Amino acid sequence: MWPLALSGPSGEVAPDVAASLIGALGTTARVEEVESLRERLEALERAMRGRKT
Repeated sequence: MWPLALSGPSGEVAPDVAASLIGALGTTARVEEVESLRERLEALERAMRGRKT
């Protein structure tokens, strides 16, 4: 990500394009975080169902 962050100010990429790309990377990171949380929650729910029987 650092090369992308540095490419905007250096003029290699237009600042608005660099900002959009960094925003997309942030969104991707949040999606991955939510997916990880979902998987962990499902595992906990399965474990809890197993303990009830």
